[in-house]
Amino acid sequence: MQPWTVRYKPMLVWFLLLLILVDSQICFPQAKDWYSLDIEQCLEGEAKSIWSRPMDGEEFQFGGTDRYAVYWRTLIPRLDVSKYPDAHFEIRGQFPHATYFSFHLNTRRTQFLSKITDEDIAPDQGSVNPFRQGHEYRKGNKYTICIIQDGQQGKVKEPNLLVIPEAGSKESEYVILYRMYEPLSGRDGGVKLPCVFLVAREGVIDENLWREESCKRIKGGGGVPGFLFPFEQRLDKRSRRLAKRTKQPAILYHPPDPIEFFIADNFFGMINRAFPALPDFMIKSRPTGANMDTRYLAAFLDPSKDVTGIRFKPPVVGKDVRYWSVSVYQPFNGLMYAYATANYRDLRPDPDGWITIIFTDEGQKPTFLYDPVTHQPSSGKYNWMPYGSKYPLIWFRYLLPSPLFQESPVYYKGDPYDTKAIKAHMKEFYPNAAYFTRKEFDELVQEGTLLQRFHSQ
Repeated sequence: MQPWTVRYKPMLVWFLLLLILVDSQICFPQAKDWYSLDIEQCLEGEAKSIWSRPMDGEEFQFGGTDRYAVYWRTLIPRLDVSKYPDAHFEIRGQFPHATYFSFHLNTRRTQFLSKITDEDIAPDQGSVNPFRQGHEYRKGNKYTICIIQDGQQGKVKEPNLLVIPEAGSKESEYVILYRMYEPLSGRDGGVKLPCVFLVAREGVIDENLWREESCKRIKGGGGVPGFLFPFEQRLDKRSRRLAKRTKQPAILYHPPDPIEFFIADNFFGMINRAFPALPDFMIKSRPTGANMDTRYLAAFLDPSKDVTGIRFKPPVVGKDVRYWSVSVYQPFNGLMYAYATANYRDLRPDPDGWITIIFTDEGQKPTFLYDPVTHQPSSGKYNWMPYGSKYPLIWFRYLLPSPLFQESPVYYKGDPYDTKAIKAHMKEFYPNAAYFTRKEFDELVQEGTLLQRFHSQ
């Protein structure tokens, strides 16, 4: 009698092959009656992926990134639906192990068109969505998202749609931005990047000709120039120089005093808050490529002041919001360079549950203050973050607020620059802020009356 390893060798080979295919997440066409093209097969030479290199907030700090997020982007061309009426793109992937992920569809000029967020994605048949209540994370759960033009809704059966509205239908290309916050397995959520397929049925007479024609318009690397990644190192060095020049005169810079928080819906409107002398043509409203699952609360600080303090009630993660963080940006270094970021896990609450953050020059940091980025000293009091530049911009993210957390900036409907109205809307979640001389700050700390000072503002 043959040993069992010989008798069952063919079965073992097929079993191992199946494991390899599942683990590597090879992208297969889903429907036999559709023509399906994995557009990554169109790439040649160095452009091996349709996605950009990961823009990891731990290392890639310009462009308004968050230290705890990773970003990827890819480009897709506008399809000729007059020739192929049901042609569309499909994103096929696995749910990552992360706190949050989403896909945003924008124009090349970063104008928002459409989005779909983790909890709203219906899973493929036989899979579950771990971002929905009652489901724990398990690797291998899959999803499919269709990118269609407005009017094609009846031509696809998938429930997950990213729709290009009529306002964006004339663009030649579109950006898909894939965001992931707090990946919990590696920096990619423990899954490979999703595959993007071009799918069509109507109008395809010669499949080979259709594939050849389609591949001519596919680009690799997500449209992100390769030089940006080594350029990051130059910005890193420049950021450290800028952080040492906070006391140098800042031309045209006049941040509001007292400190005013506003909602940063666009970059140039935001800049006007601290540079009121800039001409109108330089500050007209422009899109920013922002994450539409949040709204950013921001304020410019005056680094000529010895000490700045802010104090606020934090939202509860898992109840009020999915995620929140505070960043200090150098707005003119690589366009929004994230000099320091601390999130809800980093920042140490006061005994009453509120959070106090003290800002100073790096060289003037009081030794007893707790640095939430380095987590030192372990016995530190309050929280400390650096000014970071001559134009320090602090920036709050409140990601996916609950409908019950009506105080979130997402639910604010008024003027984004009306500080009084924003404060009334946010109530105790609005950051109370104050400037201090170093002598005044030290005295308040010694007397134990620093926290009361914020509530008297």
